[in-house]
Amino acid sequence: SAPLRKGDPLLTFGSRRDRPFIPGIPMGIITEVKGAAGSLTRTAVVKTYVNFSALDVVGVVVAVPARDPRDSLIPRSPTPAPTVTITLTPSSTAKPTPTPSVTRARTPRPTPTGT
Repeated sequence: SAPLRKGDPLLTFGSRRDRPFIPGIPMGIITEVKGAAGSLTRTAVVKTYVNFSALDVVGVVVAVPARDPRDSLIPRSPTPAPTVTITLTPSSTAKPTPTPSVTRARTPRPTPTGT
């Protein structure tokens, strides 16, 4: 009997001569363990890797793998993206600078010339 810990993966144990059940198939991750350590029985709450009530296509293993894949089939936990924090601190000495005024240039008017 192995100790149950929150965060551990739950894999199939298999059966005699690996029939009908194959060992090492990932089923889910332990989210909670109930019962005192050292007690005769303990219960684990498991978040399954698949929603069993929403399956529409299922693969069936027809041959036992040549060797036990162990943990290689367990989905990897997602890596969280780093959080970037930008803090703006106003300067106490900063003063607004006046915007230079723009003077509009006069458009020259044509002067009539006599012929």
